[in-house]
This record gives sequence, C-alpha cells and structure tokens, in this order.
Amino acid sequence: MESVFNIASKLITIAIPFFLYWFYTYMKSRAENLATKQDIGDITRRIEEAKLEYSMQLEAYKHEMIKKYEYDKVLIDIKIDIFRSLISLKKKLILSKNELGAKYPNLIPEMYEEMQNIMIQVDSIANIDQEIVTLNHQLNSEYNKFTSHLLDIQSKGGSKFTYDFGEFERILNALQLALIR
Repeated sequence: MESVFNIASKLITIAIPFFLYWFYTYMKSRAENLATKQDIGDITRRIEEAKLEYSMQLEAYKHEMIKKYEYDKVLIDIKIDIFRSLISLKKKLILSKNELGAKYPNLIPEMYEEMQNIMIQVDSIANIDQEIVTLNHQLNSEYNKFTSHLLDIQSKGGSKFTYDFGEFERILNALQLALIR
C-alpha cells in the first residue's frame, strides 16, 4: 500500500506543476477575454455616441435647411408680387408718357397708390440685398418728387399733368433686375 501511496504522491507532485501551469494559462486567457470584452464594450459605446452625435448634427442641419427653404420660398413669392406690381406700374407709366392716360382719369391716382404699395413691398425685403436697399431709397426719393409735383399742381389749380418719369422708370428697371438675381 505504501507503494501505491508513493506512486500517488509522485503523480501528484508531477501533476501539480502541470495543473498550476494549466490554471495560470486558463486564468490568463480568461483575463484577456474579459479585457477584450471590456474593450469591445468601450469601442461599441464610443461608436454609438458618435452615431448619436452625428445623427443630432444631421437633424439640426436638416432643420436649418428646411427653415432656409421656407424662407427662400416666401422671399421668392414676395419678389414675384413686387415684380408683377412693377410691370403694372410700368404699363401705367407708358400710358401717361404717350398721353393715352387722358382716357383714364384715375391713372395718376392709381400710379400714386401703386408706387406706395411697391415701396412697402420692397421695404419688406430691402434688408436682403444692399442693391435693393439703395434702389428703395432712390424710389422713395423719386416718389417724394412725384408727390411734390402733384401737390404743386393741386395748389395752383392746374389740371394738366406733366411729369418726367425717366428717372423713375430707370429705378423700376434696375429694381426688376435686382429682384431676379
């Protein structure tokens, strides 16, 4: 029995280093796997954070583009309305130049009212473009001259209307060009 005990003791003595080596290798492998899992978890978390940040930036950009589109859409509609008003006023200017306006007794008051409407419309978008701001100032100046001329005719009791719309027409043409740019 002693020999079985000796053999068992020698086997245990030989097996312990192998077991310790295997256990060390196993624990080292487990630690590496755990570290790898933690690294993968950290990388996954960082990727998800980057995706979320990118998604938020994309949504903000999309919202900004939608606002810009809506703003531009409204601005274009306003410019189209102004352009149409300018065309209507230019038709009336042509009538007044060719003395065809005598057939239309309300031509001058209509022109006067249309000038006011155009200046109000242009003023609503004048902060968009410096050229439009300048043209709006010129339009106001010409409108004031036209008003003075009308008041002068009324104060003198005159009925014949004469006014040189050349500068006024030049401003209207420049304004039309500025609006379509």
